[in-house]
This record gives sequence, C-alpha cells and structure tokens, in this order.
Amino acid sequence: VICLFTEFGRRNYENGSFGTDHGGPFTMMLAGGAVNGSAGNGPTLQNSDLTGEFPNYGIDFRDIHREVLNDHLGVNPTPVFPEAQPLNGNAAVI
Repeated sequence: VICLFTEFGRRNYENGSFGTDHGGPFTMMLAGGAVNGSAGNGPTLQNSDLTGEFPNYGIDFRDIHREVLNDHLGVNPTPVFPEAQPLNGNAAVI
C-alpha cells in the first residue's frame, strides 16, 4: 500500500500577502493491490462552505492510517493512535 497525502489543506481566502494559509482538509490517495478501488469523499460542498475559513472534512486522516496499520501491515494501531476509533464516526474506506 502506498499512501500519498498533503501535509495540510488551504484556507478559502487569500491572506494579506495574496497567498493562502494552512487549513484543515487535505487530499489523500492510496494505491496498491490491497486497496479497495473505491473513492472516499467527504461531505458534498455547498456554496456556503466557501465563505468559512475552510471546508469541513468527512474522513479523519487517523482513521485511514489506523486501517493501513491494522488491515494491511498487521500492526495494532492503538499505541500510535490511542483516540476513540473511528474519530469521524465512520469507518475509513480502504
């Protein structure tokens, strides 16, 4: 399993220097023979979502990393991610 993801998302608006600051949501892609070929999407964005600081995300990155550790590497993820699982209330999609 290969996991590619951005370090951070971006805010919805430009800052004072015409750039965008770090935001919450991010992009992640998993590839490999053991990966289910489906796409996991967050909530459907509405126009009103673009007026906030950044859109909400629907799948917590820790849920996906937990699933990779547990299902693909056979390692107990609890010592790495001791939080209640899954964080977003839904199972990850890999």
